[in-house]
Amino acid sequence: MERLRSNDRTIERKLQGGKMKEKFDQKKYQQKWDKENLLPVYVKYKAAFVKEFRAACKKIDKSQSEVIREVMEETIKKAKEYER
Repeated sequence: MERLRSNDRTIERKLQGGKMKEKFDQKKYQQKWDKENLLPVYVKYKAAFVKEFRAACKKIDKSQSEVIREVMEETIKKAKEYER
């Protein structure tokens, strides 16, 4: 067995049939899955508005992402009802 250092993580390789076989790389897998299945949503607002939103999220004990997701889901639901 050979141990290598890569990106502050240890990768173990085992010799099998004369070829090196790398252990499963969770970080690589997650990055690949994210790239294939997730899309970012980028927005910019005035600083005062964002600070007020952050404070409001903190006050209601919800993450900004959670609040945005809830509004997105509500909008999708309304759009589906509108189609009927």
